[in-house]
Amino acid sequence: MMPYPAEIDQFSTKLNKKPDGTVYAIEESISVVNGVYDGPLAHDNIEIGSIAIYTGPLFTGETVSNYIVSTPSLTPWKRWIKIFSESPVVYVSYHTPGDQVEADDINALQNSVVSMQGEVDRYKSENDAALHVATTRISAVETGKASVTYVDTQFASKADKSNTYTKAETDSRIEEIIGAAPAALDTLQELSEALNNDPDFAATMTTSLSGKVDKVSGKQLSTEDFTTAEKTKLAGIASNANNYVHPTGDGNLHVPATGTANNGKVLKAGASSGGAAWGVVDWGELSGRPSTFSPAAHTHAAADIASGTIATARLPAASTTGAGIVQLNNSVTSTSTTQAATANAVKVAKDAADTAQATANAAETPAGAQAKADAAAAAGIGAADAVQANLDGHIGKGGAAHADVVAGGASGFMTGAQATKLAGIAAGAEVNQNAFATVAVSGQSSVVADSKTDTLNISAGSGISITTDTTNDTVTITAAVASVAGKTGAIILGKADIGLGNVENYGVATQAEAEAGVSASKYMTAQRVKQHVDSRGFVTQADLGNAGYGDMVKSVYDTDNDGKVDAAEAADTVPWTGVSGKPDFESHITNTSNPHAVTKEQVGLGSVSNYSIASQAEAEAGTTSSRYMTPLRVSQAIAARAMPKGPLTWNQLKGV
Repeated sequence: MMPYPAEIDQFSTKLNKKPDGTVYAIEESISVVNGVYDGPLAHDNIEIGSIAIYTGPLFTGETVSNYIVSTPSLTPWKRWIKIFSESPVVYVSYHTPGDQVEADDINALQNSVVSMQGEVDRYKSENDAALHVATTRISAVETGKASVTYVDTQFASKADKSNTYTKAETDSRIEEIIGAAPAALDTLQELSEALNNDPDFAATMTTSLSGKVDKVSGKQLSTEDFTTAEKTKLAGIASNANNYVHPTGDGNLHVPATGTANNGKVLKAGASSGGAAWGVVDWGELSGRPSTFSPAAHTHAAADIASGTIATARLPAASTTGAGIVQLNNSVTSTSTTQAATANAVKVAKDAADTAQATANAAETPAGAQAKADAAAAAGIGAADAVQANLDGHIGKGGAAHADVVAGGASGFMTGAQATKLAGIAAGAEVNQNAFATVAVSGQSSVVADSKTDTLNISAGSGISITTDTTNDTVTITAAVASVAGKTGAIILGKADIGLGNVENYGVATQAEAEAGVSASKYMTAQRVKQHVDSRGFVTQADLGNAGYGDMVKSVYDTDNDGKVDAAEAADTVPWTGVSGKPDFESHITNTSNPHAVTKEQVGLGSVSNYSIASQAEAEAGTTSSRYMTPLRVSQAIAARAMPKGPLTWNQLKGV
């Protein structure tokens, strides 16, 4: 791993502002890669009108006029420049009153110091380890080194010059041993290999020679060893040939030769010995062949089916004219002619028929029934006459006669007023009770009366007092509020009390108002800003291509894209938990149900819609009318569509 730093950190010299208000004249050299440089200038607060670019130093060489200068919105003291030139190095001259030290400069210096300190610590740690290893090795050498006495003893036992050969003497003795031996056999290793590394080569050769064939006259390796006939016979025998003669009897002949004409044929024996030949087998030559064949489609008797099931679709359906399978029906009222009744349905129908028969058997004759009917009619007429007599005499159930009209509390007939009153009383009505049925409270469980005489208890909560007035039957509930937004007594909240004092009660501009750009009492949405920009005919970024525009390094110093410099955001943010002596607002803060029921009309914002701030993408798109625009979002929307500042080429204006 390469230690930090891979190269020395570079810091631009900062220029203090001069007391007399004069400016610095600066010239900086910039390397151009592939014809373009796109980056910041070294110093801050540069006067854009003083910028001059040449291909040589001190205003020499050719003038470079094809460049664009822009100012980042969040760091307006910086200047970002995009230069187009074929020169590998250009020289930019400009005036500046001095630099501005910002958080990024301090952070870069701090990071460099911290990294350098880490490198020093690493270097010290590695050197300490190396020193420890070296010390350990030196100690080991000191411990294991030979003593002077041992060295002197070893030197004393060495060979003296008087009893040792010199190099010349050694070479001479070796030459005497080698003599005129060839180069392939002038070393002991070569001689050993030539003797097959055999330490007793002479004995091995003697043994081998003892097995040789003695020389006998007439048996030397010459033409006299074989006769001419024998040599001819020997020449006619193939290599590896054996003394085999193939038999010629029946059953021992070779298989006839095959070929294309015999493809697919079989070997058939002939009538005579050795008469086998290739041929085809005729149908008539087959033994045991069937004389007849069953047709492809045929039927079987039901008795042939010994196992398995038969699909319903293959069985005939029953009808009034033919046999077949039939579906069972348990209904006793069905009129189907294709379904069969179950045993249960037959039994139910039979039981019903038996009951009907028994009833019919028990019925009386017409004459008997007429006599009973006449007797019942006579009895009924007599009873009706008795009832009419009781009615005429006002005789009640107890047998005593009632007065025609009686007052309340006595037995008798009611007056008309009493009958009207009775008609106005609902069935089951009871005497009035001072009770409640249900008390419903929004967001809470309802209180339901447990009985007709149940009592509703009203309890005062924290900061709440309850006063009753028995004379006027009233209950007064008063909430004790110490203060709201620093106000006491009869409190009327304004928009400043809820942190919106600088927000005017403006509505959203119409498209016509947005395009006119004259109203100062309307709010602009992202859509309205886009409509305003479009109506002015600005050159958009799409028209300019990749000419460069706006805040080109925002992704570096605002990585979370929240509109704040990361370093500054970290420096000026203090967590609530870090604030000491703060009042206990938790119980009121966590109450998100608007306990004071404040409306936007009450704080002077009745015309302000509940819109959030547009994102950068929404601002640049300009299509939504339900988002508010901040100065940053307006700047971003215009930057995305309008022509950037600084010199432009004719091709950039044409969008090519």
